[in-house]
Amino acid sequence: MRLIAFLAIVAIALAYYPAIDTFEKVVDIDCMVNEGVAVFLFRGYMRTGKIDPNARPNLEKALAGNHGATVYVTPNIKGDPQEIAADVCNNVVSGLGYTFFAWAEVDDARFWGSDIEANRQFIRGLVQGLRAQSTCFHNVGIKTTKFDWEKIMGADFAEFSGLWLWYEDHDKKPTPVNFQPFGGWTQALVKQYDSGKELCENAVNFDSWGPFSGLSDTLLPNKPLLQVFTPNDFTYKKKKKKKKKKKKKKKKKKKKKKKKKKKKK
Repeated sequence: MRLIAFLAIVAIALAYYPAIDTFEKVVDIDCMVNEGVAVFLFRGYMRTGKIDPNARPNLEKALAGNHGATVYVTPNIKGDPQEIAADVCNNVVSGLGYTFFAWAEVDDARFWGSDIEANRQFIRGLVQGLRAQSTCFHNVGIKTTKFDWEKIMGADFAEFSGLWLWYEDHDKKPTPVNFQPFGGWTQALVKQYDSGKELCENAVNFDSWGPFSGLSDTLLPNKPLLQVFTPNDFTYKKKKKKKKKKKKKKKKKKKKKKKKKKKKK
């Protein structure tokens, strides 16, 4: 009985929802769902200071199929963080019939200033701005890495440890087995565990959305998903289309060879 109970705890601790994040123009939602994807994370705002025009159409497609979906904001620090939040609310998610989990991205120090206090003030404004748009967003989290957070915000900055964390660790392991605490966070809700991949002919990053251990299902985007996946349930399959094309090419070559033989005769 103790062994069974222990295995049950391990299974719960490893549970997660397979997810992808992308800013592709046309995302093949149906294909990705068939491959096992349960949650879609779309970029709602670009570093150029503009709304990502691909976000809303992709959100609409995901929601039409009753799939989990949410947005992340890659800010331009030269802009007004409150206006950025309002822009994403009004032009990306407003009118879709749901409130969303919004992620404020802190990454790549090249696009942030060297003044750490100014960076902190900016992210405060963005988080406050997203929270203020309560008709669009029901929760706000931070998307970052340990390196980027400490470089941009400072290693001693833990003001947002009460928000959920989406972090990157490209160890190709969906569960946060190697999570190193930073910024006051001791656990994460989402992990990007591989990047620069291709799925259903779309460029994507592979993510896993908790619960991992002790995280609440109520934090899932839009409405609770009915199925909880474990790592053994989910692998990104290789595309079959290319194999078919190769077979067709081989058939064509064989036909050409037969024609040549007939001509020789």
